[in-house]
Amino acid sequence: MDYQLATDDELIACIRAGDDVAMGTLLKKYNPMVKREARTMFLVGGDTEDLIQEGMIGLFGAISDYDPKKGASFSTFARLCVERRIIKAIAASKSQKNIPLNNALSFDSTEDEEGISLYEKLESELISDPEELVIAREATSELITGIRAKLSKMENIVLDYYLDGLNYTEIAAIMGKQPKAIDNAIQRIRKKAIV
Repeated sequence: MDYQLATDDELIACIRAGDDVAMGTLLKKYNPMVKREARTMFLVGGDTEDLIQEGMIGLFGAISDYDPKKGASFSTFARLCVERRIIKAIAASKSQKNIPLNNALSFDSTEDEEGISLYEKLESELISDPEELVIAREATSELITGIRAKLSKMENIVLDYYLDGLNYTEIAAIMGKQPKAIDNAIQRIRKKAIV
């Protein structure tokens, strides 16, 4: 079997039969998606790597819980599991033990395949009153606009590339800058985003 050409369903069938190569292939395939999802959350005083790790745990859960008979594609199911795991980690961080996670902030305003943004999903789970939902959306939008207003033109561009999943070296190459300049811009973004 050529693992690179196999469908997600074929890989999952192989994984359930104990095939470690199929597991590695599927994890490698979905690793960029996990990184993208984790990078949409900004941790004040924290590290994106923590959320990537939580996302990978969500991906493992998706692999073990996926049921093709339920009609959803694995990619849709995996993304949902990864998002939920990251959101759950942030919610669980309310304890004193994980203070940096308490100030997590989503910069992701894009929509998924179903047309629902991440913070709309969060709001719909946390807020049932429609008026409170509208107020929460407005507050979130104002917060993101306020943070973006504090950023320079270069910092906004760097932030967009970073949230698209590019690393410092890739951003530097696109912008014709040194990786250290990109690192400095991201550090400034983090400081300006603290509210």
